[in-house]
Amino acid sequence: MKFRAKRIDNNQWIQGSICKNMNGGYSIMPQCFFGTVVFTNEEETEYDTEENGLSLGGWFDVIEDTIGQLSKSLTNKAGNEIYEGDIISHDLREGLGEPELYGLESTVNSIEGDWFYYTNVKLIGNIHDKL
Repeated sequence: MKFRAKRIDNNQWIQGSICKNMNGGYSIMPQCFFGTVVFTNEEETEYDTEENGLSLGGWFDVIEDTIGQLSKSLTNKAGNEIYEGDIISHDLREGLGEPELYGLESTVNSIEGDWFYYTNVKLIGNIHDKL
């Protein structure tokens, strides 16, 4: 499962695996920390370990209210992932036919859903950022 949330330290979005930390909050580790970071001696002296999460073992504390799980199989036209809390525009079809309702706007409130009927999905924004 993949999650997205805003970091507490810089209010930037981060994606990856999530866990409840010892302080009772939540932390996310980006997928890049799962065995893909390699350092040489030269890089170690130039790499900002605090900014890049290494001082915390790769985990970043996040704002709990911004946590959203990756939706199941819903992407926009460009193939970008859609998370809980995202606002999308889309057309809606019934069955395998052409869309019957056009230009709808929805907030993704659950990763569960009948996304098969959503077509022409465009990511407008999310409920946590100003549109």
